[in-house]
Parts: sequence; structure tokens; C-alpha cells
Amino acid sequence: MQLPSQRRRRYLAAVLSVFALVSAVLAATPAQADFGRPAEPASKIEPGVFDPDAVKDSADFWVRFSSSARTTSATAIEDWTERGQFVVDQLKATADQSQAAVRKLLDERGIGYQAHWITNAILVQDGSRALAEELAALDGVEQIRAPRTYELPEPVDAKPSSGMGTNAVEWGVANINADDVWSQFGVQGEGVVVANIDSGVDYDHPALVGQYRGNEGGSFDHNYNWFDATGSSDTPFDGAGNSHGTHTMGTMVGDDGAANQIGVAPGATWIAANGCNTCSDADLIESGEWMLEPTDLNGDNPDVSMRPHIVNNSWGSIIPSNDPFMEDILIEWADSGIFGVWSNGNSGSACETSGSPGSRTINYSVGAYDVNNNIAGFSGRGPGQDGEIKPSISAPGVNVRSSVNGGGYGSLSGTSMAAPHTAGAIALLWSAAPALVGDIEGTRALLNDTAIDVENLQCGGTADDNNVWGEGRLDALALLEAAPTGETGTLSGTVTAAGAPVDGATVTVAGPIERETTTAADGTYSLVLTAGEYDVTVSAFGYETATSTATVTADGTTTHDVPLEPATSHPVTGTVTDALSGAPVAGATVSIDGAPVEPVTTGANGTYAFAAVPAGSYELTADGGQCTTALTQALTVSGPSTLNFALPKRTDGYGYFCTTGPSDYVEGTDLVALTGDESTATVALPFDFPFYGDSYDTAYLSSNGHVNFVAPVTNYTNTALPNAAAPNATLAPFWDDLHIQAGGGVYTGAVDGGFVIEYRNISFFNVANLRIDFSVTLHEDGTVTYAYRNLDPAQARELGNSATVGIENAAGNDALQYSFNAAALSDDTAITFALPPNGFVTGTVTDANDDLPIDGATVAAVAPDGTVVRQTSTDANGDYSMQLFFGAYTVQASSGGYETGSEDVLINQDGEVNTVDYALRTGIAVVESDELSWTITEGQTRSGEVTITNAGSADLAWEASEVDRGSGRQTAPTPALMGSSKVDPNATNALGTYSKEQLADLAARDMAPTAPGDVLAEWEAAGVSVAWGVGFDGDVWVSDPDAITNHQYSVEGEPGEVFPGNWGGVWNGDMALDASSGAMCQVNVGGDNAIHCFDTGDGTEQYVISGSPWNGISQRGLAYNPVDDVFYIGGWNEGIIYTVAGQSHADPGATLAQCETEDVSIAGLAYNPTADVLWMVNSSLTTFIYQIDPSDCATISTIEFPEQGSGPGAGLEMNATGELWATSQLTNTAYLIDTGVPNASDVPWLTEDPSSGTLAPGESVTVTVTADSTGLEPNLYEATLTIATDAGRVPNHQIPVSLLVPAYQVGVNAGGAAYTDGDQDVWRADKQYTAGTWGWVGQRVEVSSTNRAIGGTDDDALFQNRRSGIFSYRFDNVPAGTYEVELGFAEFQANMLPGRRVFDVSVNGDYVLVNHDVAAEVRGLWADQHTIVVEHDGGALNVQFHDRFGYQLPIVNALRVTDRPDL
Repeated sequence: MQLPSQRRRRYLAAVLSVFALVSAVLAATPAQADFGRPAEPASKIEPGVFDPDAVKDSADFWVRFSSSARTTSATAIEDWTERGQFVVDQLKATADQSQAAVRKLLDERGIGYQAHWITNAILVQDGSRALAEELAALDGVEQIRAPRTYELPEPVDAKPSSGMGTNAVEWGVANINADDVWSQFGVQGEGVVVANIDSGVDYDHPALVGQYRGNEGGSFDHNYNWFDATGSSDTPFDGAGNSHGTHTMGTMVGDDGAANQIGVAPGATWIAANGCNTCSDADLIESGEWMLEPTDLNGDNPDVSMRPHIVNNSWGSIIPSNDPFMEDILIEWADSGIFGVWSNGNSGSACETSGSPGSRTINYSVGAYDVNNNIAGFSGRGPGQDGEIKPSISAPGVNVRSSVNGGGYGSLSGTSMAAPHTAGAIALLWSAAPALVGDIEGTRALLNDTAIDVENLQCGGTADDNNVWGEGRLDALALLEAAPTGETGTLSGTVTAAGAPVDGATVTVAGPIERETTTAADGTYSLVLTAGEYDVTVSAFGYETATSTATVTADGTTTHDVPLEPATSHPVTGTVTDALSGAPVAGATVSIDGAPVEPVTTGANGTYAFAAVPAGSYELTADGGQCTTALTQALTVSGPSTLNFALPKRTDGYGYFCTTGPSDYVEGTDLVALTGDESTATVALPFDFPFYGDSYDTAYLSSNGHVNFVAPVTNYTNTALPNAAAPNATLAPFWDDLHIQAGGGVYTGAVDGGFVIEYRNISFFNVANLRIDFSVTLHEDGTVTYAYRNLDPAQARELGNSATVGIENAAGNDALQYSFNAAALSDDTAITFALPPNGFVTGTVTDANDDLPIDGATVAAVAPDGTVVRQTSTDANGDYSMQLFFGAYTVQASSGGYETGSEDVLINQDGEVNTVDYALRTGIAVVESDELSWTITEGQTRSGEVTITNAGSADLAWEASEVDRGSGRQTAPTPALMGSSKVDPNATNALGTYSKEQLADLAARDMAPTAPGDVLAEWEAAGVSVAWGVGFDGDVWVSDPDAITNHQYSVEGEPGEVFPGNWGGVWNGDMALDASSGAMCQVNVGGDNAIHCFDTGDGTEQYVISGSPWNGISQRGLAYNPVDDVFYIGGWNEGIIYTVAGQSHADPGATLAQCETEDVSIAGLAYNPTADVLWMVNSSLTTFIYQIDPSDCATISTIEFPEQGSGPGAGLEMNATGELWATSQLTNTAYLIDTGVPNASDVPWLTEDPSSGTLAPGESVTVTVTADSTGLEPNLYEATLTIATDAGRVPNHQIPVSLLVPAYQVGVNAGGAAYTDGDQDVWRADKQYTAGTWGWVGQRVEVSSTNRAIGGTDDDALFQNRRSGIFSYRFDNVPAGTYEVELGFAEFQANMLPGRRVFDVSVNGDYVLVNHDVAAEVRGLWADQHTIVVEHDGGALNVQFHDRFGYQLPIVNALRVTDRPDL
């Protein structure tokens, strides 16, 4: 089904750039508004102007005209008003002339429109498709475009503060030394007018009202001072909830005259336009037009003299872009003397993340850094347009405090906050050096030259000018110190050669200050300089450099003409070859960098020639096209010169390179069932196709011009390669938004040594009149060829200006991209992707002990210099295959716990296959243990033994460690939260499960946390659209459900690996480390709803755990219990946490237990094995972290989440010491949170001797495990003893340990003396009762004994004495509680018949044994043992033995009463 067009385009959003720390939901952005001048529009009517699904075939649209005014000469006009008026007059005259025919047609037909002159365009209102086609056919009409409406984001990191000042300048103002400028130069921006195009300004704010130009003392005049693009208010206002415009204006000029010194230039005055209240392209253009020629409130009586000197623009595209929106407006501003400042965008920290318009070459853009002079993670990086260094400069932009609506103050972060620092610094400069007012190039040069250099070559550049910092940190003091701020004069003149003017000559002066400029077309130059003596150097291509001196006098003009002498010229020739093959490269372009010489092209033999190059030093660049890397070399010309180039091939990480040449186009023969829009087809390949080291037998074809080998994917939105998001294992011959319509189709067929997939007569979506042919040929050796036919060189769309062309591996982390959104293709050409000559190493890795395969073993090919050149992992069968280029390698096989295997391999024949198998040795730990469970009173010790035997083939290292179970819980209760109904089973937050009434109630609650919650660390999860699931393995892992990827970060937030997380579901949820295998496991939300575990080294899936009933619906949270090898999984669809069996269980995935949480909105989970508690974060308007008992899901305590709002709660995981890593899906922030519950690893009452060692094969060791109850309070103490080994198969063995310390215990050897049994428990000698103690009470009581062996026990002596008669045992002063009463009986006659001795036993009057017949139960000479649990109210505890008439009297051999606080 065809989607509406507005959902099908790739969009840019022009929005306020405070979105550095803005909700990730803004990643879905609207379309770009492009009013630049594209050289080759794909069609005059832009796709998407008319919605094919709309009720009527009409729409608003822009008509753009090709004519442009010539306004550059305005820069020579000194008078401010005359200069501006000249620019406006030229623009209006050009618009009137070029738009006349269109205006007339629209007027005659009564069609509404709005004409503009600052950009040569008309906005037509509700025009029909037929009208658009008619207008497009008119001469001078360049393009018909759709209008755009942009969103205004809400910053979520806004931090309000009180109205109280800081009694000091704000940190950003001081950081750029603006306060030093105030004191040393005595200026604060006086005489300069600043403006912003933003969301508006709270004009009567105490820190702004005094600087408002419309403030006339007792009244306000808003004419020429305020432009409301919405047309709703004649009084300035800020329409943004985040006070964005008020905040940026405060940073430029704010000062309340008291303690709130928030502005850089508080002496300047301000005006404003709220073009980004709506952020529609029409409002932004109207605002830009008003800035050049302000009007009264009615839009009448324009006056260019009222235009501002500086305009701050803290907005731009969210998605990194070089889109030329507003570029023509910026040109006209500059020509009129207005300095435009731009934020550089907040899509960092990756390279090429600068946002338009800041990314454009002509715009001066600003990056952001923090109070510690560290670049902000969100600050956009370059390069920008055509490789331009971006940002231009950097300024304070993190936690910047400034004015907000309502007279208050607050802190925001973003490059939006950095730009007004720069605008304010320019105001200081122009106030102190009026000669620079309107000198845009001179001001930019001073800003660049005086910035504090900061080296960061992450994205290219140099130490003093790079794509992270630009020219460096803004320094307002250095800026003014370098400016002509004292007595000034003018140095001007003409540069000539043989009497003719020299255009573009560089004039450099050095003296009291240093300046540089270039000559105009008439050879003239002019510089305003501080009075004094100067050295003047003039250079120009083709001429000898001239040096001279000149004197500049105050308030005077010094004329200094410079004649240049021609330099001697010589021919420069050379040859361009392929560095790999040595073959000549035809069609390569060779250029002389920075010289006004037309580039030359190599011929068929690779040669080039420049006929005449003046003597001098140059850099020449040879560019052989998309498949080679351009090469720049230095050359000094002093005579005929030769410079050859050997161009290196562009390769990806795997080794693929590409070549281009004429197309031998082959058509397919078999029609594939692939038609329409957004469709896929599956094709079986006739051979196994090798690609990036894997082998594939099935191809998945998309209607959008891409083929992959993983799964059916349509994806019309092309991206740059590589990209972890689907499709992966991709062939992209022409990935664009395509449409297979009637007359077009996809065909396949066999070719010699290969298989062709041909896309024939394919159109673009919504552009049916453009048709192209292209094909993919898969060769059996893994080579791929793309061929192209019927590409119109006049149609940039057909040449790929909105397409991706290239190949990509299965992980989405390696690719060879030929082009991305560039018209780089040509008709009848072919692109071949191939590998250097290579062979294969294959084999199987097994365990030397059992000969079974080792799954997930790492096999690496190591070059002689130690570099790992290729690495792979074995599959479930232990098999591997690795493709290697010619050379000698050491191939190593390794797996955790195994000795590494190593073999030398030589690859020197193309296609050869070497088989190398490995049998890796490892130890095997056989662990046998006594039952480590004791009941002893305080002050005693007990010991048991654990025997470890190495039954393997390699040495076995082992270590005993302990984990305390069941201590450390907190005990505070938590209020109950509301239940939910079930809505979207796959949503990323639970808010949809609440009713409006429930949400309102939740939002109104004031819930206090009951546990620690200090944030110990926080950082932005760079590179994700939405931060959700969390895992921890020493590094922090964060899932991105939008891109379906998993991202690795250091604990400081430095980005690492990025792996696909697409397990076949809707998105990838919470994570937990399976300590038994080392794999990171993750909830698959949707699809199979299972737990998928992957290798954190390469992202490959290792195993899947699934089971019923928990996989019947989407879950969210995941935690792992390493002691019991179980997972805890749950989500808000049910509000249930399931305990699920892990890998070591007989039935992995089986549900072992389940319980319901008090708060059902379960998001992330984590487990603390020391305290035996679960942590859970909810998804709600009131977000908390709950401490939960995993046995019944009862809430123990709560911790307040660091953020509140629309469901920030997402993933959760514990680190090694008990703190929690959590993410906010609203701000993409990762938090480390103190829980107050440590994850201890030492059990104070438990010791092992020895505690570690190494066993040779066949050796054993006996470990004595001792429990010591000294100092312990009565309680049950539990621990887990782990024998951790380096065995390959089963490295860890857990042994449960328990110690019961009762408050009361008395054991009696009835009828006998004191006795210590085999467990070292003491049984006291029998005695008669005395008050206050214990003993027997009765009549007809006697004692008997035997020396015969008693079966059924190892403690015969305990059963060889007994008491008989009518009696009881009384125990005085027994505390209240639960007690275990143990009774032991034995008949001394081997042939004792049943029915001869029958009796009853009661405890505290309650019968516990009735009609008890020892002989009937166990026969004679055999121990009959019974344990009874009773509740005791305190005081005397009586055990009564009741005789029965006609039977022998009752007996008892052993009796013990033990307090059991654990029962």
C-alpha cells in the first residue's frame, strides 16, 4: 500500500538547535526548504508537491526563479543606509522583472500568492497541478517546490533557577573574556544593534527590557523593532515553552543591572523576529527579508537604516545536512553589512554532523564546549559543504544560564547557546572598532586569527583549524586586541601588471596589526588599519611576489599601488596510474590547488599536461574518480617539470576495491514477481555466492534498488554506507525511492560464470517520466558488477543525486560506498567490486577431551608484523572459513579456557583452499562436595570438604569465591501505583497502558523515594536515536530501538562498537550479561519475544532462549542471576516477572516461577546476587527504581529516577559493585545511580583452604570449607561457593552453603553420656529435670543400652542408649519462635515384632506422633528418626511420651530442640 507522500520523503527540520539534549522523538524530521540555486534540478516540479492520496489535486507551492541580483558591489559603499538601500533596490528590481509574467498570470486568475524579493520566489496558495505545470514551462522559472513547516523542540535539560543573581558574570561570559573587554576597553557593545530570528523574545524581562531598541523610557515603540511572523501580536513575545529566543537574546545582551550579568554585550540594543515560532519556510524567509529592510507593525514604510548589524540564528537542521536553505538571503545580508551567526547543530559526536545552514561554506557557524573547555558531545562536527572545516569557531554552550520567560533564569545546552556568545563578541568588536562595521570578511578573519587553538583531529583538519573545534575557542579580549581600535586610517590602492588590473591578488600587511585581503576585479583593495608603518606583500598567480612598505596616518587615506611582474612559465606534465595494477588511469582530473588554472584530464594513456605554469611552489591533486583516493603532491616549478601520480585504490576494511569502465550490459531473461512500490521478492541463487567472507544461496530484492542476503527489506530511505540498520549484507546498485510501474520490471538470468539481476525501465516514486536501467551481476568468485543504461546526463536524479551506490557487509560496519546522494553515475558504464587475489583457510575447531565442536571459537589470521588481518568465529558445528589475500599468516584458534592452537599458512594461489583443523586442550573440573549445611550456635565452627579433580588435557587454574545470599536488603515500603490495561504490546513506553485519568493522577503524585539515588555519573549516549536497553560487561551497552542497534560505551561514555540488534522482532529491548557464557543477552520485543544472546566482540548471535508462557507476549526488562543460572524477564503488558531457566538447566527457557509486581509498568530489570534482590525501573509519569524480592515480587524500597516526564524509564543493569546503570529514553542520557545495596563478594563467616591453585591433568585437591558462627546473631545465613576455573566447557561450579545459628538448641543423648556426632554436633548427657533448666520428668523410668550396631545411621552410639517409661522432657525458658524437634528411636531386638511397642508423642500438648510403632516402621536395630516443626509461644517446652494400654512402654534414644528462625 502506497504511503502518503509526506511520510515517504527524506526530510530535514529547521529547528532551534537546543536539541543537543532534546527528546529523541524529534528524530523524525520534516522536509528541507531549499532556496539555494541547484545547478541541475532533477525536475522543475519537485516530487511530493502534490499528494497523490489527497482529496483535491491542488496545493500551496513555491515558484523559484533563476535570475539573481548583482549586489556584491555594495560592499564598497561606506554609508550604512546607502549600502543597504542599494542591495534592496537591486533585489526588488530583479524580482519585479523575473516574476512579472507569473504575477500577471496569477492576478488574472485570482489566485492568491505572496511574492518575495530577498529570495527570488513566489508562494502560490492552493494552486492546481495544471497551474504548476504551466508555470514550470515559463522561461525563468527554475523549480516548483513544496512548502515546509518545521517543529519547535522542547529542551528536556532546561534547569530553572531563581531570580537571584550569581553576583558574578556567567561562566560563558567570563570564559571568552568578555568581562575583561568591558574593563580594559570600556565598551559593552554601545552603538551596535543585534537581532535574532528565533521563537521571539520576552521583551520586558528585567535583563532585556533596558536594551530593547523599542524602549523609549516611559513607553514602547515596536515599529521597526519587532516582526511577528505569525501576525498575532504587535507586542514582542516568546512562543516557545523553552524560552529559546529569550534565552539566546539574554546571552547576547542580558543584564538586569543587579547581579544577573548574563550577556556578552549588555551595552548593545536589540530587535527580533519570531520566524521560528512556527519555523515554516515562509516565516523564516519573511523574517530574513524584514531584517534587511525593517518595516512598521503594518508591514509598511520600510527603512533599511533600521536594519541590525548582527543577526543570531540558533536554529538549523536536526539531521546533518549541507542543504542551501536561506543561502541567497545570507549573501544579501553580508552584502548589506549584516553579520549572520549560526549554530552548527547538535547531532555530534560523529563526523559530518554539522547542520544546515551552519554547514554551508558562506555561513559562520559555532560549536559548543563546556565549563571545563571540553567539546560538547552533542556539538556537530564537520566537514561541511565541499569539505569545509566546520564549525567555524566554538563558544560556551553547555549549561548556559540566561533569561527565560516570565522574568526568570534557567540553563540550557546546545550550539544554540554557543552562537549568541559569538554574536555578542562581534558586537563588542564593532563597538570598539567602528571601522569594521559591515566588514564581514575582515571580522571573520579576526575571529579566526584570535581564537584559541584546540587540537582534535577526530574528523580531520589541523591543530589550529579542525572539524571539531573549528578555529578554536572564542576569545573576545584577543579579538579586540587584534582589531584597529585606536587611531585608524585607510590603506588602499590598485594592483596592476603591465598597466592592467590584477583580480584576486592577495594583499598582506604586517605592522601594528596584521590584515589580509584580496583585490577586486578592477585590481583595487582597501583596508582600515591602526595608524603606523606596514610591510605590504602582494602575491598573485602568474606573477612574482612584490614587497614594499607603507605608512598609514590617522583619519587619512594612504594610496599604495603595487605593480607586479609576470613570472616565467613552464610546462608541467605527468602520468596518472593505478597504484595497484600500474595501469594508466584515463579520465582522471589533475588540478593545481588554489590556482586560477583550469584542471586537465588524462588521456587513454593516463598522461596530462599543463602548457604553461608560472614558476613557484604548488600542490597538484589528481582525482581518478570514485574508485580511487585523490592524491595531492607538492611541486616546485622552476623549469619544465614532470609529476607522476600513482593513485591508491579506495578499499573497505575487508579489502574490496572497485573499478569503472564501459558497460557490457547484460539483460535478464526471467521476470521476477516484483512490482509496484515498497515490495520485495526472494530469489534462489544458482550457486553459493561468497561475500565478505560469508556464503549465501538466497537474494532478497527490493523495489527500491537494493539487494541483500539476510532478509526481505524494502526501506526506501537510502542512507550512507556502512550503517548498522537494515538492510545489511547489501548490494546497492541504485538505492533510491523507486517505483516499478507498467512497462518496467526486474529480471534474472544466468550469465557466463555468474547470475544477473536486472532492473529494467524503473521509475522514481512520484516521477513517472524518468526511467532508468541498471543491473547487478554476481560472479562465482565473489566479484560484483553494476551496469547502467539509459541514464540521461541532464537528469541528476538519474545519475544518483538521491541514491546510494555501494556494497556493505552483514554486520553493517564495513562497506565500500561508491556514492551517496551524488550525481556520480554515467550512462553505459559499469562499476565492478572485487578483491585482490586470495585463497581460503577452512577447518573445524574441537575440544581435545571429547572431540566435540567448540561453538564461537575465534580464528584469527595474524600477519608477520603481528597485525590481525582477518578474524572469524566457528559455528555450532565448530566449522570456520576465512578468506585471505596472498601472503604468509599464522592462523590461531582460541576460545575461553582453551589453549590456543596455531598453524602457519601460505596463500599464494588464487582460489586455493587450505584445511586446518584444531583440537584445543583444556582442563575439566570435576567438583565433588560434602553437604555444606550446618546448624550451630554462636561461637562454634564446622567444616566440610570439596574435592576438585582435573579430568582434562591441560592445566586447570581454579579459585574459590563466595557470594553472600540474602543479606543487605532495605526494608522501607513503597506506595502502590496504578494498574494498567493492555494497548500496544510493542511500544517503547507504558504510557499508552494508562487511562487519561490514571495519567493525571500519576502526574499529581508527590512520591518520596525511600533509598539512596545519587547520580554518580551521567553522559549522553552519542549516536543513538533512542537510548533504551542497558547491559554491562565492564563496558556499558545501550540499545537503540529506532535503528535496532546495540552500542558499546566506556563507563566514561566514549563510544565503541555498534552491532545490529535485529533478532526478527519489532525492536531490541533490555540486556543482561550471561556470566556463564560471557554473552550479552537481550529481550527481542515482538517476533519470537525470546532472549537472544550475542558475542560482544563481533555482535554475532550465539544462542537463543525461549519458553512458554512468557514468550507469548512482548517483554521489556531482563536480568540474570549467575548463582542459579536463571533469567528474570518481564514487561508492562502483563506486570509479571518470570524466572526462566538458563543454559545449564535441562530445559533452558522453562518457566521456573513467576510473580506480579506492585507497579505493573515494568521496563528495565537488574539483579544483585549479594542481596538476592531485583531492581526494576518503571515506565510512567512518576518514574522510580524499585527494589524487589525475586521470590514474590514484593516491593522492598524505591529510588527516585533522575528524570521525570513522559516515561523516561527504559533499561537497567547493575555494575560490579552494586550501582545501577540506567538510561532515559527521553534525553538519551545514561546514568550511574547509587543504590545503597552493595554487591559484596566476601562472606565473613566462610573460609576456604586452599582458596586457589593450578591442577595438572589428573591431579586433585581437597578444599576445606569452614563456617564460623562467632559473633553472628541468631539467623539463617546462606552463601554460594563458586569454584571458578579456566575450563573451556564448564568453567564455573556453584555449591550452596547454609549456616543456621539458632537462638536456642539443646540435644540430648537419652539414657547416655555426652556425645559428639560425625557432624561435630554435641549431644548432652541425659539428666533429670531441675527447675530453670531442662531434663526428664516421669515414673517407671529406666535406662537401657546395647553394644550392637544400629543401622540407618553413622552415629551408632547415639542410638545405643535409651530411656523408657512414662515420662516427658521439659525445657524451661525457651524463647518464643519456630522450633524443630528431632526424635530418634531404636529397638534393641533384631527380631522385634510390630505391634509390641506402640506409643504417642506430643509437644506442648499437641500430638505429633500417634500410634507410633518403631518396629513397624524400620524393624529392630535400625535408627528411626523424625523431625517435627512446632510453633512455641515462649516459656517451658514439653515433649511428652504417652504409653498405650497393653503395649510396652514408650522409648526415646535421642532428642534435640532447635530454634529455626528461617522457617
